[in-house]
Amino acid sequence: MNPIQEKIAVITDDKEPPASRTPRWVVLPALRPSLDLCPSTPITLNQGDRVIIAQDQGAVAQTLAAQLETYGVTPLILDPAQTAVTLTTQLQIWLADGRIRGIYWLPALDEEPAFANLTLADWHELRRVRLTSLQTVMQALEQTDAFLVAGTRMGGLLGCGDSGAINPLGGAVAGFVKAYRQAHDDRLVKVVDFAVDPETEHLTGTLLAETLIDPGVVEVGYWRGQRFAPAFAAQPATSHKPGIALNRQTVFLVSGAAVDFNREIVAGLAAIQEEPASEDVVDLALAVGSGTFYLLDTLPPEDTAVQNLIQAIEKAGGDAIYQQVDLTDDTAVTAALQKINGRLDVLIHADGQPDSLFNLLQASRGMSVSVVMAFNGADGRFGHPQHPAASADQSLIGALINQMRQQRPKTRGIVIDWLERSPEPATAIFQRELVNGQAQGEILAGGQPQMRIQAGDERIELEKEPARQRLAQVNVPLLAELTAVGIYSGWHGRAAIQPEMLALTPEHSQLPWGIGLEALAEMALAAAPDYHVAVLENARFAAPIPLANDQTLAAELRTAVFPALGNSLLAHSQLRSPVDAVHLTTQVRLVARPITGRPQIQFTPPAPDEMVINPA
Repeated sequence: MNPIQEKIAVITDDKEPPASRTPRWVVLPALRPSLDLCPSTPITLNQGDRVIIAQDQGAVAQTLAAQLETYGVTPLILDPAQTAVTLTTQLQIWLADGRIRGIYWLPALDEEPAFANLTLADWHELRRVRLTSLQTVMQALEQTDAFLVAGTRMGGLLGCGDSGAINPLGGAVAGFVKAYRQAHDDRLVKVVDFAVDPETEHLTGTLLAETLIDPGVVEVGYWRGQRFAPAFAAQPATSHKPGIALNRQTVFLVSGAAVDFNREIVAGLAAIQEEPASEDVVDLALAVGSGTFYLLDTLPPEDTAVQNLIQAIEKAGGDAIYQQVDLTDDTAVTAALQKINGRLDVLIHADGQPDSLFNLLQASRGMSVSVVMAFNGADGRFGHPQHPAASADQSLIGALINQMRQQRPKTRGIVIDWLERSPEPATAIFQRELVNGQAQGEILAGGQPQMRIQAGDERIELEKEPARQRLAQVNVPLLAELTAVGIYSGWHGRAAIQPEMLALTPEHSQLPWGIGLEALAEMALAAAPDYHVAVLENARFAAPIPLANDQTLAAELRTAVFPALGNSLLAHSQLRSPVDAVHLTTQVRLVARPITGRPQIQFTPPAPDEMVINPA
């Protein structure tokens, strides 16, 4: 082990449980290149092409149709509120007349009614028009090569990040689109998300531009004049802000509690013994057991799985109150929650049904709830080609939780996308999320998240001339080239570091860390040229970078740029060797305004042959 690695080993606290030592892989919106940097898609819009437009209730469909006509394209207007039979009949008639070039799906651009005013019947109808009709249409177009571009209005960041989500049924559309793309990777398939009130001309122009440019992204949103796509950021698992205390006073409600995986999680949670705050008798008493568990499921109370769970909770010192409930019945769910005395620390949605979560959120609106947590599979995040309906449901669950965070700012909303469902590590992760008072949003957990993220990192090469112009726009002497962008890995670039230009003597066998950090700061600026570097944070030196005095060092740079506090951005950056080994990582904080108040020093650099410093 080299000295640098020894120092890093000291930073890691091995006394922490494994779930606290591994990072939280959080879904966040990452900055995507502007369209001028991206290559064209295979799609062209030519004279005589026919394109379906599934209309919204506003003016977007009509404006888009007029713009398509300027290309010589014939728009075919479709009413998504029709029955499945009528939709299928209309599509068969159109297909009999010739090729369908593509479809624009616009119903999810419509504003959804306020959640508090929705009935379950309203919810079903909104979902039918936005999602079920889309599934019907794409099934009818299955044997064609038609592209699919769907519009949503979830806020511009597809429900990711601190801002949460609006119009959550757009999440169902996004989930279906991702699954459809997985099954048809030879087609252009995209969902484009917008803020609440973009101008109609900008919205339709953007939909057309996304049709023609950037084949490497499936989900993209427009926020504050920039493009973002969901990606992952590794965040520390521990927090200095306390969350839920797990003791005898904690109150849980669990839907789908008797399912095997969920049952093991709840039983493990009940067995957690929290450390007492002091040796006071009250603190010692509270530290025993894990509170009250209200358990909702469709199984009868005498079922073996139900009885085993109740016994496990009671053996651990907790109280188990079981109710057999049809969770998709809003009246039954409301009646079940009326039996809880107003206070609820943790609501766990674990049965995988959006209707159940809708009913639970509606029924708990008058209650004080600290945390709402949902268990998902990873299909909602990545899409599954064989299970588009499940992908849509899971994505919708995530969007509902993110909408709830907007409506209930005092309630933390957490969605856990399980890659693998193994009870032992899952219980530790579950506990970690509850006691971390800053934990919220969507995380990827279980299995090996980093490997799954890397496997799905589709990349495109950037356009060379616009990328060269971007570098000329900012002062980046160490950065030689912007090369590509990945869905999850972010921006890729190349540094060409010449030792002789830096006046490094032959005794220097390693690149100075300061120069590596400067290169990473330049990479962040190249990704966001209208911003300014404020500070570099959390630098980690993973391994020395070998350097020969007479050879140019070709290092790969990567940066994924995420929105941060205020109007700032935070770039997670890496310097890698040509053999793809990570040498240096840091986070570059970028701000919209230049830093002022710095001392101005008049300095004329000496000639290179005068800068040689004797190592001794």
